[in-house]
Amino acid sequence: MTLKAPVILVAGADSMIGAALMAELETTGWPVTGTSRRAGQADRVLQLDLAEDMAHWESPARVDVLVICAGVTGMG
Repeated sequence: MTLKAPVILVAGADSMIGAALMAELETTGWPVTGTSRRAGQADRVLQLDLAEDMAHWESPARVDVLVICAGVTGMG
């Protein structure tokens, strides 16, 4: 039986911790995709604003592990 590596989604991939995690996962060969609330960050980074209504979210085809590195940048 061949096991597939889990597909990892990093929410907040453009944050300091998220970017470092994405780089480490990519370097070690894990299948990883990231999210950012800002569009056009990188090829493997999708736009996703966690403050938006969940009805507008579209997930990649397969996600086995979600790592949340996103944070609140301002309160008001």
